[in-house]
Amino acid sequence: MTQEFATGIVMAMIITSALMFSWIFRNIALALAAGAIIMAFIHGDGILGLMTVSRLMIEQYNFHPEFGRGALVGAMTAASIGCVAWSRRYR
Repeated sequence: MTQEFATGIVMAMIITSALMFSWIFRNIALALAAGAIIMAFIHGDGILGLMTVSRLMIEQYNFHPEFGRGALVGAMTAASIGCVAWSRRYR
């Protein structure tokens, strides 16, 4: 296991858990994501600027594939644990 893979697992588990169990964090995260898309659209050349950002993110994923795999494993693990916890909650 590489350091990038372990970092991806931990980061994704923290973010996924926070998004699943905290409505405040979810609202803040959605607002920040929408703001980032708008700023990228305004700062860049519209659609071309967004496509450039998207291409940059894909290149970074290809440059660090272990981090991406770790993030996927972490997100799926946290989602699985969250689903089990949600199904066993007290009613």
